[in-house]
Amino acid sequence: MTLQMRDQEMMKKGREEGREYLSTAIKRLQRGDLAETLLSDGIDENTVKEAEEIVLSFRSRMSDIV
Repeated sequence: MTLQMRDQEMMKKGREEGREYLSTAIKRLQRGDLAETLLSDGIDENTVKEAEEIVLSFRSRMSDIV
């Protein structure tokens, strides 16, 4: 296996793990416990607050569209 092949395999694995994490985060967001998810993943409280503000803004914009 060449280094390039190994790197490509690692990137593929990283994308798959990212999709799984995103899928879980979206499900938890739908249940309303995004903050708990982020905090349990070691994200600091300020970043969690910023994420919640973004989610609230997104929900507001989506409700205007729908």
